Amino acid sequence: MTFETSPLVNFRTPTYRRGPALERCLLSMIGQTHENWVADVYDDDPAGSAEAVVEAIGDPRIHYHHNQPQLFGSRNIDQCFSRRNPRDADFFAVVEDDNWIFPGFAQRGIELARAHGVEIVFTDQVVEDDSGTEAATLTDRQVLKRRYKEGVFSAQDLHIALMVWHGLSNGGIFWSRNISSDLEIKHPCNSTIQEYLRALCIQEPVYVSTEAQGVWANYGARTLRNLGDTASELKRELHLKKAIRTIRRAVWANAPASAQALLMSDEKYRFDRHAKLENLFRSHLGTAYLGEAPLSKSLGTFGRSLMVLAFGRTEPAVGAMLREKGFFDGEPPRGSRHRTQH
Repeated sequence: MTFETSPLVNFRTPTYRRGPALERCLLSMIGQTHENWVADVYDDDPAGSAEAVVEAIGDPRIHYHHNQPQLFGSRNIDQCFSRRNPRDADFFAVVEDDNWIFPGFAQRGIELARAHGVEIVFTDQVVEDDSGTEAATLTDRQVLKRRYKEGVFSAQDLHIALMVWHGLSNGGIFWSRNISSDLEIKHPCNSTIQEYLRALCIQEPVYVSTEAQGVWANYGARTLRNLGDTASELKRELHLKKAIRTIRRAVWANAPASAQALLMSDEKYRFDRHAKLENLFRSHLGTAYLGEAPLSKSLGTFGRSLMVLAFGRTEPAVGAMLREKGFFDGEPPRGSRHRTQH
């Protein structure tokens, strides 16, 4: 396939002081079977440490950008989902510096988009535990396969999945220039909440592929993606859970009964039934969990949910995005028919 007939893929990589990981990430682009690509690296290190990595690799398709001023983790990631297209690319993907992609990532994304007539493809990733350490291990766990069944998902199908998890993985999104959804959040927020909100940004069908084409690095509590957040660990946790609660209540209130029923079925999702009921219970949207969980556990879950409700604070970005996307702002109108319990 010649470059004249081959679509141009634009990889976008946010990075912060992870030289060896960034090198691995960029080399995985060089190893693509689809050779017509260009990469933009966005360095959030005030010292510009990633520039030396890019220069050492020496591939003219990789372009270095130094963020000035510093954006911090979530905003640096968010800019990589911008609609701006200065490279005149046909397809796009965000590959964070600590992740990497398999040789067929770009080619398979293009094939799936064309075969299924969609502008967005979710490609699966395998999980690497203890990333960045000598104990790093590539597991057989996959991000999407544990949650979704392969196939075309409507926007509503993806939105209702937020009742159980954050809906998508930034590194698994492959999209075309013809996308109608705007994937950039544009509001400052925690990077975890950003993925929930990005799922809400999707307004068109998506093909979900459970064939792994990349690697998601699991840093756990050591992740640096939330640099700039100065709140205590407890406050961050309470605020995060309050924001998730707000999103889930808005999604549930706006979902038709058919979407609610679909979530509780096994038609499109691999979510554990117990997990679905527990998350509805945490958001005060259903009581069926009480009949399946031990009393001590259900009381503990309820107590923690009340603590989140009392002391958590929802980030302004959440309410702003819900309103922009036409959702009720966390609470359905009085008498809404969607306040359903399962």
